[in-house]
Amino acid sequence: NGATGTFAYHLYRQDRDDAQFRFSIDAAIVTVEIRDRLRQHSQFLQGLRAFVTSVPELKPADWERFSRMQDAHTHLSGLQAFGFLPAVPQEGLHAFSARARETLKQPGFHVFPPSEAALRFPVYLLWPLSGGNARGLGYDLSTEPTRQEAMEQSRDRNDLVMSRRLQLVLDGPDSQRPGFIMFLPIYEIGQDVSNVVQRRKALKGYVFAAYRMSDLMQTINHAQQRGLRLQIFDDWGFDSSKGGAQLALMYDAIPDFDESRKNMLSEERELGFGTRNWLLRFEEHHPFDWFSSQNPSSIVLVSGIILSVLTALLLWLLTRQGQNAMALAQGMTSKLEQSRLIFRLAAEGANDGLWYRNFQQNHWFFSERAMVLLGQPKAPYQTGEDLLLKLLHPDDANRRQQALEAHLRQGTPYDLEVRLKRPDGSWGWIQLKGQATWDNEGHPALMAGAISDIHHRKQTELELLQHRDHLQDLVDERTQRLENALMNAREAVRAKSEFLANMSHELRTPLHAMLGFANIGQSKAQGQEKLNHYFERIHQSAERLLSLVNDLLDLAKLEAKKMEVLPTQQDIQRLCIHVIEELAPLLQKKSLTTRFEIHTEDLVAMADPTRFAQVLHNLLSNAIRFSPEHGCITLRLSDAQLPAGRRSSDQGLMLALSVCVEDRGPGIPEAELRSIFDKFAQSSRTRTGAGGTGLGLAICEEIMLAHRGRIYATHNPLGGARLIATLPREFEPLTQEDARP
Repeated sequence: NGATGTFAYHLYRQDRDDAQFRFSIDAAIVTVEIRDRLRQHSQFLQGLRAFVTSVPELKPADWERFSRMQDAHTHLSGLQAFGFLPAVPQEGLHAFSARARETLKQPGFHVFPPSEAALRFPVYLLWPLSGGNARGLGYDLSTEPTRQEAMEQSRDRNDLVMSRRLQLVLDGPDSQRPGFIMFLPIYEIGQDVSNVVQRRKALKGYVFAAYRMSDLMQTINHAQQRGLRLQIFDDWGFDSSKGGAQLALMYDAIPDFDESRKNMLSEERELGFGTRNWLLRFEEHHPFDWFSSQNPSSIVLVSGIILSVLTALLLWLLTRQGQNAMALAQGMTSKLEQSRLIFRLAAEGANDGLWYRNFQQNHWFFSERAMVLLGQPKAPYQTGEDLLLKLLHPDDANRRQQALEAHLRQGTPYDLEVRLKRPDGSWGWIQLKGQATWDNEGHPALMAGAISDIHHRKQTELELLQHRDHLQDLVDERTQRLENALMNAREAVRAKSEFLANMSHELRTPLHAMLGFANIGQSKAQGQEKLNHYFERIHQSAERLLSLVNDLLDLAKLEAKKMEVLPTQQDIQRLCIHVIEELAPLLQKKSLTTRFEIHTEDLVAMADPTRFAQVLHNLLSNAIRFSPEHGCITLRLSDAQLPAGRRSSDQGLMLALSVCVEDRGPGIPEAELRSIFDKFAQSSRTRTGAGGTGLGLAICEEIMLAHRGRIYATHNPLGGARLIATLPREFEPLTQEDARP
């Protein structure tokens, strides 16, 4: 009985060790494949950030062209959607939404849900924009705490960060399909981001990639094999008040798994990526049962006991038992070969090359794909030496050795990019990844991993960086040209204004002479109707030309700061009455009346009587010119307020008095209420047949600015236009910062 038990136990241990070995290999391969898939998607997100950063003005057409080039269904399997989140200030949210509706051709675009945060991060660009993904357009990811936590970590670390377990917007809050999101921050080009404070100030937005966990795991080939149950938990940390480690289930390959089974093979592995720590729990779907009829060790044990009891009667059965033991040994050998065959087929079916190393036997295995990537014959290869060392670039050898030692001693992820020598003598970039297992004494036992060809990606990244640098040089060059042109234009305007201001006497003197001689000619031509008509035409033309020259010279003096404006306390109503009396002939000619409306108890304000009278004269002249015959012009005086300063940093208001001149003429179109104050500008409703130089309102605006006041136009609800000039009740001289450039 003792010998039988020992032999059965030996068979059991051997079968158990083989099963555990195969199980550990499967777990290691799945872990490496998941990490490789996450790394592949993180590399894509890095490329997406480089693309967004390299384009000065990102347009939907450029985004769509880039997205279609990615072929997400083939190279980014498991990805639900990716997109761009711009940082939008709260005060600019309305303008951003309006611009997005026009640019994206999405009439229903709006930012949701409501939030009072200073910065909003809505989904602006998304791919693919189909199915349920479209519901996420405009969604502010920072309004949800789980997403906000990951976004802030990514911003402060300047690194890729994965969120905790969450529900995607397209699935709804009640969905039972967990997911997660990868975030990568984008900063303003040229900004210093060496510390957290500077990164927060330079933040421009994020690129992100969203995943549904079940869809992502469907792309992990080795995890789909029958008999292997995989559970993935998101580690939320340790909380003693809640019973210890807090684990959130992300994925369960077999939800209806029978937890009551005994003698089950199981193993747990940790996978750290993007600041998140996932716990991978593997269990054998078909447990190893000591008392199974398929277990050779149980057969040996039962048979041994029976033989011990019936030794005397059934001696011939001992010989039969030996034969059975031999058959079982051959079966075990066959199963071991089958296990190796399965591993080889998995390696050949993978897109990347696979390898594993047995530290105890110093044995290496490279799959067929791995041999192709290493530039060797296209066949699986087993050897006792590391082929990588022969091909590795000398500058990368120490870095690879340090990464391997750190992984074996401290469990640091083994993931690095190195250069290998190709058959043609050139150097190509590959990515090495691996995961080791350790024995009970802490010595490395096995290590498995993958080899990926990343040469094309590295070349693309280099080209993108060069393209971005070139674009930045072009932008700097154009900016410098524009600054030089602006400086030259300002210098030309200043020179023109100073020239006209200095030439005022020389320009007016000939015109006064023309008017004088025209008057003499009219007095001498009495009784000669034709000659008198000629002199009258000369006089009218000279007056019109003098008016235009006076307007030009006044405007030039104001721009050159050579016209003195000296405001003092003035009775504004008295100034208005004086100007109306001057214009009485024009009012009588069209049978117009004027009406005063006083809505203030204080009619005194700060004004230069000569210059403000010039403003009133211009406003009333325009009202007379555009009013219909027998009409009425209203002058309304009322209390008002003006900003205490003209800079954005100035705060507060100061008391003011407004003078409104209201007519019943053709009015001013909505789009021209501001442009009529431009030089040589006239309303489209009055520019033909009404006369005028187009300089009067521009001069009025300059005079009002010199008073520290303002002038603007509005519609008259009863028809016509309102021109409103506002004067401060107390005067503060213009500073250099307040003066118009």
